[in-house]
Amino acid sequence: MSEKDNKFILGDNSDGYRRSAESEKTRPVYLPPQRSAQRRSEPPSRPSQRPTANGRAPAGSPVAQRRKPASPQGQRPSAKRPAPNSAQRVRRNPQQLRNMSELSPNERRKLHNELRKKQRRRKQLMTYAAVSFVVLVMAVILSLTVFFQISEITISGSSPYTDEQIIDASGISLGENVIRCKADAVSENLAKNLPYIDSASVERSFSGKVKITVKTTTPVWSVINGEQSIMINAKGKVLELGTPEKALEATIIQGVTVTHAVPGETVVFSEEVSFDFVKEIGDAVASSGLDKLTTLNLVDTDYIQALYDGRLTIIIGSTDNLAKKLALTAKVIERENEIDPDQYGTIDLTIEDKLYFRPAENDESADDEPQEDVTEMTSDAA
Repeated sequence: MSEKDNKFILGDNSDGYRRSAESEKTRPVYLPPQRSAQRRSEPPSRPSQRPTANGRAPAGSPVAQRRKPASPQGQRPSAKRPAPNSAQRVRRNPQQLRNMSELSPNERRKLHNELRKKQRRRKQLMTYAAVSFVVLVMAVILSLTVFFQISEITISGSSPYTDEQIIDASGISLGENVIRCKADAVSENLAKNLPYIDSASVERSFSGKVKITVKTTTPVWSVINGEQSIMINAKGKVLELGTPEKALEATIIQGVTVTHAVPGETVVFSEEVSFDFVKEIGDAVASSGLDKLTTLNLVDTDYIQALYDGRLTIIIGSTDNLAKKLALTAKVIERENEIDPDQYGTIDLTIEDKLYFRPAENDESADDEPQEDVTEMTSDAA
């Protein structure tokens, strides 16, 4: 063994060899730094970390801050689970969250897939609803602007007006949208602009055809006002301002004053005799069937007189029991017409519960007294 080999002697160092004495001498030795006596005597101030009487660290100590709250019943806290996705947050209730720990991984996977399917279906329904709403809005806009235009207007019902006059006064025109046309205002427009039309109905179809059916009205009353006649229907609407000869087509009202008369509008009488009073008499006349009244004299409302068919004078008196009086008058006139349809005379209704008929005097029987026909005003006669 050489001298060089003798430098390495097997020993118990970490590398398995003992170094020579020379290497040991030259090897530096590490010495820890020495603290001063003052620093050793005064350790740095730190919050006390000694446990309190209940075995816990003080509240302000770093140990207490780093300590995690103990799990209930002394159990170790379970590993933190990942937060559920939006579908799970929406669909899971507290009962499901408590039972999730009892489910197997396969059951959890199935539950997760089911929730995702429900979320997907909900998104699809929302998409379909949005698309349907847009389509509906577009269809409504197109139907109100482009589609369903009026291509034909027909008039049904007899009237003194031409079809062109009715179409112009109705407010409906060709090319207008069927849905947007004001069908409810047609009747009012025609009744105002064309007074002899009482009402009208409108039938529309999506094919663009419109049918207007009109109903006409006739004059029931007339008032001679100076050089013109005012023709009025049963409801009080002024139909026409004509000549005095035109007044003979309806019952002429005498003893009234007209303050407002515009064709298409309601007539207005003076306060002495209003049209409501005339309408009350007209309703009783219509119900009795006396459709040939020539005149109605209202100079004295307590002594009303009328002329029937230009030959029979009817003294009505007051309006008490008016319907009963006129019903009995109609029966007496029917009976007398069977005897002589051209008979002239007077029917007196002023005596309570009785009707007197006095035939008119003629030249042959001028010296004789006229024979009176008295009829009791009973319920059977009425």
